Amino acid sequence: MTTNWFGRLGVYTVLVSLVAGGLIHLSATLVVPQFAKASAFQRLSDGIPVNRMRVLPAASGEAALLPYLGPDIRLAVCRYDVGGGPVALKFQLPHRGWALGLYTDQGDNFYVLPAQESRSADINLTLIPQGERSFSLLTLGGRAPVLSISQIEVPDTRGFAVIRAPVRGKAFEAEIEAQLRKADCSVSRE
Repeated sequence: MTTNWFGRLGVYTVLVSLVAGGLIHLSATLVVPQFAKASAFQRLSDGIPVNRMRVLPAASGEAALLPYLGPDIRLAVCRYDVGGGPVALKFQLPHRGWALGLYTDQGDNFYVLPAQESRSADINLTLIPQGERSFSLLTLGGRAPVLSISQIEVPDTRGFAVIRAPVRGKAFEAEIEAQLRKADCSVSRE
């Protein structure tokens, strides 16, 4: 009888140890990024003015603004802040592989717009604070009602708009650079 009791105790100990180890591992995995010295938002915040688009330099083996960027993509980044009003984004997604991604300052992706052959390459979007989208005919706080589907409610007042362009080869680098430089991010005049 005592051997059976010790056998059960061993199985329970192993199971409890595995579950506890799993919980500790998951907790550490989720908590450690909060203690990182410099998040992507902090790294980009120093080099990009608010509500202005900046084309990031091509990835190289030297000190990069963002880690793990491959040489096969180019990025244009806007650090937006809708706290002072809506922000207008005007850009092109001319070819397959191009995409716009919207991120919170915590790095959460909440919107993606890929290039599509069935739609115009010229894109005009307006980023607005959450809760300002209104489909009523009443004006709220002196503002005209917002009725456009090209308006995107952002979950936080600050974040990043990132245009991603694939590099299809050396011959296309100048064209890609020119397309990214045309992108605009500014406070909306509407």
